[in-house]
Amino acid sequence: RVLWQYFTQTSLRNPPVRIADGLYLQIPGEGLVSFTPLPNNKPDGEVLWKSKAPGNIIGRIDTNVMAWDHSTRTLSAVDVGTGRIVHQVTLPKVQAIQFFPMIDGDVFIAAKDGTVERLESLTRKPSNTGGDVKDSEPASARTTIGAPAVGGTSSKRPG
Repeated sequence: RVLWQYFTQTSLRNPPVRIADGLYLQIPGEGLVSFTPLPNNKPDGEVLWKSKAPGNIIGRIDTNVMAWDHSTRTLSAVDVGTGRIVHQVTLPKVQAIQFFPMIDGDVFIAAKDGTVERLESLTRKPSNTGGDVKDSEPASARTTIGAPAVGGTSSKRPG
């Protein structure tokens, strides 16, 4: 039984992504669209907002969903309530980004030069409890990021 359906003017290239209470889909010609996953008595679905953020949703940090556009190497932080682009950064050397877990998780980046990095999100408490630095995690595992700082700016970073 179909609970609701939303019709687009073009064929879809990517599957919808469900994170927490949201359902997101990049629709050609419409942009990034946020739906209510379980609208009451709305057979045509319920669109919450449309955003010009490029790419597909790959995770969520705090109150922003993160959209990665592989073709332009652009990472966008989009407010889950309004669809407003909060932060956006181009990461030309980044090949792929993955969040694990998808909500407030660590960020894993694979770069064109063969490097892989694990970055810890700012929403998590640091794992180093103040002990001796030589016994703590490597610096790359302790790196903290915000949406616009993914990949950093140093020469060792992929972005």
